[in-house]
Amino acid sequence: MFAHSYGPAVKIKKADPLATRKHPVPRLGPSTIKIRIRAYEIYMERGEQPDHDLDDWLQAERELESVRIRCDLRMLTNNL
Repeated sequence: MFAHSYGPAVKIKKADPLATRKHPVPRLGPSTIKIRIRAYEIYMERGEQPDHDLDDWLQAERELESVRIRCDLRMLTNNL
């Protein structure tokens, strides 16, 4: 069973008031819960090898940030 805890406990809000705006405020980076989920997926893909918690977390952050940047760039180019 997975015994690692990826990041601090996070309370999930039901609604995101920024998502309802016509032009949402840009977010600073991926949420902790998304990073935690991706880090766990990386852990599972690697065959549940222990002692790579930080590496998994940092890789998840990089991947999710890369996706966010590509989406932001696509949005900017579509608005030109």
